[in-house]
Amino acid sequence: MAYPWPGNVRELKNVAERLVLKESNALTTADVPTEIRRGPARFAAGHTYQPEAPPIASPASNVVTERMEQAWQRIRAGEDFWTVVQPAFKAREFTRSDLVSLIDRGLHEAGGSYRELLKVFHLPSEECKRFHSFLYQQQCNLPVSQYRQQRRPRASDESKGDQKAS
Repeated sequence: MAYPWPGNVRELKNVAERLVLKESNALTTADVPTEIRRGPARFAAGHTYQPEAPPIASPASNVVTERMEQAWQRIRAGEDFWTVVQPAFKAREFTRSDLVSLIDRGLHEAGGSYRELLKVFHLPSEECKRFHSFLYQQQCNLPVSQYRQQRRPRASDESKGDQKAS
């Protein structure tokens, strides 16, 4: 194949493991990941490899489940994100939709800043990469622009406005 294997051996190993875990005894080209199947045509035309980004989740409007509300209350009470979400998510008690709703609510609280979201979720700044990686793997990384447009002016900004009006 003319696929460049940008992840080298690790990526090849992951693809091979996924293929081995298929339930059928015979593999077809349909079993090979799309970006690899499409590789030869793109590379023959001189294009560089651009991995397809997973779809970005979008919060369902006003969908708040009891599980998500309980998780939010536990976080507001001081428990950290990993303690609240990870065990329930692994046990499949907390769905991706619940996770998206929780991230949505947190981003509203944090004014669209993932750094501030770490504080809301009681996570140290050193957890930033791990947190983003988890969200990306679960396809729950939400774009922040909509939250930043809704940001309330800070108290210092309001006082500057008052000074200008004087």
